[in-house]
Amino acid sequence: MCLREIKASIITIPINPTNFLQTRLSPGVTNFASGDWLHPGNVPSTGELWPVFQIQIQYQTTQARHLTESFAHMLSAVSDKLRSLRQSINELADDMSSLRRSQQEQASKLDVIADDMRFFRRSQQEQASKLNAIADNVHSLDHSRKKQATDIAWLQDHRRARAIKISQLKTVCKVVSGHDHTKTFIRKRSSQGDTDPFIKGKDHKTRTRRRTSLLRSCKGSRLFLLGYHMEIR
Repeated sequence: MCLREIKASIITIPINPTNFLQTRLSPGVTNFASGDWLHPGNVPSTGELWPVFQIQIQYQTTQARHLTESFAHMLSAVSDKLRSLRQSINELADDMSSLRRSQQEQASKLDVIADDMRFFRRSQQEQASKLNAIADNVHSLDHSRKKQATDIAWLQDHRRARAIKISQLKTVCKVVSGHDHTKTFIRKRSSQGDTDPFIKGKDHKTRTRRRTSLLRSCKGSRLFLLGYHMEIR
């Protein structure tokens, strides 16, 4: 209750002292008992108003004290609530700070994971390049092996053909002391008639013809026979 309400209550008190009980029992002073401050026998007959004022002022002072105490209690409760709210806000701020730190840590971890993924992707690309190079080398090696097989087959055919030529030359050629006596040998054998043991024929003319054709087929061949070099010219 404010001071304006207190003054208004004092002004509205009745002036007649004989009406004190009704005044005491009026709506503003119902909290007072009959013997609290004044007795009915002590009510003055001169119309003095001080007991009424005294009762009313004491009542208003008590009410103001109660209101002040209740207001103080209310302020204390509000202060406690504000303190609790401030503590809650501080805890919330701490939680927000912790959450922000955890988010930063998570972001750092995600950056590390992203770096690892990029490194792994580069490694995969390098390994893919190496595998492609290995595949190219294997293909080239396979091609080289096929070419070598072809060359070996050609060489075997060539050696087989040379072996055939060598077997043919053995019938008409003879190596003596590392010198080539092929022409002399053939010429001498041609003039000896039936004594030629290598070229068979009915007569000398047939054997000479066969020997000449065989020599022409071997012309230009370079041989290594029994460690001696011989060239048919």
